[in-house]
Amino acid sequence: MAIKYFTYILLICSFIATVIAITPREKDKNKEEQPQIVFENSTLYTFNEDNLERIVNSTRAMKYKTKDVMYDGKIILRRVDNGTDYIQSDIIIKRLEQYKFLNDVKYNRENNILLNTDEMFYDGIKKIATNTIAFDGIYNNSTIKGKALYYDTNKQIFKAKDTHFEVLLNSNKGNK
Repeated sequence: MAIKYFTYILLICSFIATVIAITPREKDKNKEEQPQIVFENSTLYTFNEDNLERIVNSTRAMKYKTKDVMYDGKIILRRVDNGTDYIQSDIIIKRLEQYKFLNDVKYNRENNILLNTDEMFYDGIKKIATNTIAFDGIYNNSTIKGKALYYDTNKQIFKAKDTHFEVLLNSNKGNK
């Protein structure tokens, strides 16, 4: 008699386990967010009340519900003093006005500041560029290397950890 009940319980448990395993799981299929729209070789212009504020070029741009992802992208930013900043990288992720640049990032401020790194974060509202890893570059014809970059583009405040800065001195051959 006990073997009979044990067999029925085993049969019921195996049936329930089979039904649960066969039931499709829609949540797993939709776990990865799908892009709403995809652009190839795109150019985006952003205007404010006064003038052109930003130009974004990319070979592939994907617009999601919560973010934008661009590949082989370049952003041209117009500053308040009518200067221009260029930031380019292999991958750009934008959430609201927060940009994340990844892989082969190059920051160029009118050839006065050239920075190379593999990661950079840029706050589009505060106009602050930061990173957490090593970087190198040129600052007014002098070389600079460091970690943990902080650069306030409005106030021209530049900070970094473990910085190595080599100043290029102009040699005056006429003066001794």
